[in-house]
Amino acid sequence: MGGGPPPHAETVLYCLPNAGGGGTHYLSWRRLLPDTLWVQPVQLPGRENRLLEDPRFDVAEVARALAEHVDRPYVLYGHSMGGVLAWKAAVALAHRGVPLPERLVVAASPAPREYTPWARRWAALSEAELLGEVAALGGVPPQVLDHPRLSQRIATVLAADVGWLAERSAGIRDDPLPVPVLALAGQEDPLVRPEHMAGWAECTSQDFQLHVIAGGHLFHTNHAEAVTSAILQTIVAEKGNLHEVR
Repeated sequence: MGGGPPPHAETVLYCLPNAGGGGTHYLSWRRLLPDTLWVQPVQLPGRENRLLEDPRFDVAEVARALAEHVDRPYVLYGHSMGGVLAWKAAVALAHRGVPLPERLVVAASPAPREYTPWARRWAALSEAELLGEVAALGGVPPQVLDHPRLSQRIATVLAADVGWLAERSAGIRDDPLPVPVLALAGQEDPLVRPEHMAGWAECTSQDFQLHVIAGGHLFHTNHAEAVTSAILQTIVAEKGNLHEVR
């Protein structure tokens, strides 16, 4: 996860990536949010600065890493696969007796009890076919596709992530957590429609909000201002004391 948040950060926003994605792009969110809300990417193995590692990951390892860093109020954000991972990590943290996040923010992510045929279909594709599907969503820059070794590595990470998601994105029956949930849906998302995210209401015994944002499946990259604004306004409404709101 890199270095810890600065002392003046009142709340930490831990960000989990979409399938095949890394944490670097979340760093740009720091300029969109006040310094008191510190953005901390969670880097999974097999990508970016962990490129040489096996891309397969374990929820318990993610939860353990979070538990080691939690020293102040925090929020968990997960995009697409990251939403399911954030939920499972929060459940694991609850079992460990670690303080739970103040809020869970899930974006473009199927509710844990929602059947997701696209994830099952993607898991059955070859790595080349899978790379093509994600590229069509805008998730793979053209220059990467022109680089055989890099595109092959990304395809391998994608295959591992989609396999994990297909196994765990439906039929989850964990009890609701006492953590408010903010669900963000893309208006033009072809994979996870806003109505598919309504099921997140069953995952919390607290407040649930569903907010629709312009954009497709990966709206957290090209509509980052709308995403960070929704997160910030929700936290401000709850706390009412975050400074330097902009």
